[in-house]
Amino acid sequence: MRRRSSAILAVALLAANAVAATGCAACTVVKGPPVSPPAAGAPADAVVRTYLAGIRARDAEVVRAVTAPFFHQRYHDYWSDPIRSWIDVRVSEVGAPAPDTYGPGGYRQVRRVFVTIDVRRCNEEPPNDDPHYPYTFLLGRQSDAAPWKIIDMGGLG
Repeated sequence: MRRRSSAILAVALLAANAVAATGCAACTVVKGPPVSPPAAGAPADAVVRTYLAGIRARDAEVVRAVTAPFFHQRYHDYWSDPIRSWIDVRVSEVGAPAPDTYGPGGYRQVRRVFVTIDVRRCNEEPPNDDPHYPYTFLLGRQSDAAPWKIIDMGGLG
């Protein structure tokens, strides 16, 4: 029995050391309840809100549903995937969709949505000097009947 307790203690200490060495103790994220996908015909800003709610809830299905495949592969198939690396995201402002001409993937209709969010990333120690991050999201679709999909995003700060 003493050996078993010693083995359990050794495993616990190794795990604690691994967490301390990688700094991942702060990276613990909790999966929230599933997020409902946007309604058919939802405007671009509603799709962005759904995407951010999906990130916060760790709902990979809804995140995949509102993103174009090439965008999802570029942003969500790596260790820096916001679902894993954004510990918390709080939405301060989502602007109204505005027309844009940039369209990766050859989309016929493109809308730009400016967003201000507070993001806490896995590798950051709070408090940040300026936790407000301005982002722009680009959404595209081929026709009025097609749903808006996120095709690109980037920080403006």
